[in-house]
Amino acid sequence: MRHRKQTDSLSKIFDNPMSVERNFRVKSVQDFIDTVDQIENLHGPESRGTSLSQWTVYRGHGDESYALSPSLYRDVPGVPGFYTREQLLIDEVFRLMPSEFDGLSAFQQLAKLQHFGLPTRMLDVTINPLVALFFACGGSPTVDGEVVVLPRTQILHENAQQVSWISNWAINGSWGVVNGMGVVKAAGLPVERTGAPSSEELIESLTKPFLAVRPRYTNPRLKAQNGAFLIAGLSIDGAEDFGQMGRSDAERSLEIRPHRFEFDETNESTSIRIHRPRVLVDGEAKPRILRQLNSLDVNEATLFPDPEHCVRYVREGFRNDAFGITYAPRAFVDDDV
Repeated sequence: MRHRKQTDSLSKIFDNPMSVERNFRVKSVQDFIDTVDQIENLHGPESRGTSLSQWTVYRGHGDESYALSPSLYRDVPGVPGFYTREQLLIDEVFRLMPSEFDGLSAFQQLAKLQHFGLPTRMLDVTINPLVALFFACGGSPTVDGEVVVLPRTQILHENAQQVSWISNWAINGSWGVVNGMGVVKAAGLPVERTGAPSSEELIESLTKPFLAVRPRYTNPRLKAQNGAFLIAGLSIDGAEDFGQMGRSDAERSLEIRPHRFEFDETNESTSIRIHRPRVLVDGEAKPRILRQLNSLDVNEATLFPDPEHCVRYVREGFRNDAFGITYAPRAFVDDDV
């Protein structure tokens, strides 16, 4: 009976997009699974082809007021324009730990920096909805969490050209006013090579709000969490018709700023859409949901397979006299997915 009531409620929301009941609140794992099932029925199944892969990806955070913004783009008190220090942050880590990044691609270097906790333009997401639900149960039980659902999102391989361009720019680029050739070189686009992609293609790729990437699982945590990444793009003023004016593009002044994206489920051009209505996790239900997830072997020890987190899982489980009511990170804020 409860399952039927849940399904009827969801159908009412989906069938009437103007309904005032805009958000759905889950209070158990079963509620959440029913919701995910309804979302898949609405948007259609995933497509995992060789030329185009569209996956549903998820991101959970313990406070529904959190914005989908990478750590690099967030405001830092007393440090205006913190994002402009992106290359300085990366260079300093490379200086201190050069051997950690030897032989890695630009994307792999960014992913490792994200894993170590450096503010980057990456957002951690997952292809496993239960993992996202775990993270949505972090934080205070007086605050609702949220699982952000991005249905049928185009997923790129980490070796894709577009991924290489934005990753190279993150490491080698410059914020503010630069010339066109500076952007081209920082992104690693071959200059004047027969058959090379055009700078017009480069600008189009760099200015996407996000690129979704499914990486190789190079560390146990990323694998355990079925992790993926969204890489935030750039806003480039003065790039209209770039690539169509020949050599004059090299000296054209461009202004590089963060992409202050607004997700719009009707905007197909971004290739990234957020499902609406929102999927909220009832704050008071967080401990119960964590216990249920624990019975499904989704917990701190399995998602963070290192000695420190495993010991904390055991310690807090016995301290609370109930495994499952254990430490859940605040969100995908400082940890991998």
